[in-house]
Amino acid sequence: MAKSKKPPQPTFIDVEFGKDARHKMCVWLAASDAPTPMLMSYHAGGFQPRPIPDLTTPPKDVLRVLDYGISIVVPTYRPAAPDTFLDAARALQFVRHKAADWNVDEEKIAATGNSSGGCLALWLAFHADLAKPRAKDPIERQSTRLACAAVTQAVTSVDLRFVRDLMPGSKAFTNFDQLFDVDTDELDDLPVAKYRMMEEFSPLNHINKDAPPTLLTYNRGLDAPYGVHHAMFGKVVKEKADVVGATCDLVAGGEALAGSQKKTIPAYLKELLCD
Repeated sequence: MAKSKKPPQPTFIDVEFGKDARHKMCVWLAASDAPTPMLMSYHAGGFQPRPIPDLTTPPKDVLRVLDYGISIVVPTYRPAAPDTFLDAARALQFVRHKAADWNVDEEKIAATGNSSGGCLALWLAFHADLAKPRAKDPIERQSTRLACAAVTQAVTSVDLRFVRDLMPGSKAFTNFDQLFDVDTDELDDLPVAKYRMMEEFSPLNHINKDAPPTLLTYNRGLDAPYGVHHAMFGKVVKEKADVVGATCDLVAGGEALAGSQKKTIPAYLKELLCD
């Protein structure tokens, strides 16, 4: 029996991109004389206060892109809003700040992620640029724009009210109570600031015609029982993207939906970043 191929080891481990204990990333640099594309891979975790995961073992589909000459960064982040999303943005800005040192083509930075990690990737893809050109911190001056995003099982809204209405009878919306430190039994009587935060950090709310191409994949189809990884999260993104003129492909349960193209995430990234 042939021995299984050992996964490639990171070029750098626990690179610090901020002051918090969770501001760390692992980096795999693809061998190339020319600047390489870069994939930001945001790990899952359900927005729960769990220990820092092992950043050296990203999914196989993520590591596969190294074979295409795409470098990889796997950052971690704090589990409570707004820090979760701002950390994801800072990790991206840090990579752009290090582009010359790491031989990265800063015009070809993409993002991926599973579940909550997919939410972060899509939020960055759809959101307006968070760069602060006059900031004292040179990292904050960097752009947060992406060339594309390709995600799986992604949560596309963290507005508990929206998710409750999107999936009647489901408890999927209760998965985000700790993200915003709220009691879901009081969902209709929360402070206005909580609702504004939910709206701000929901990728769905930021889709516009200037959004980069995105691929959303879900393991099960639209007829599956409702849950936090349901393809309904992708359906609402696809519908809005089509309305505003953004490019979005949706694959659920192995089927391309609503005129989408059926592609795997590695193939999609290779096509947009390398071909």
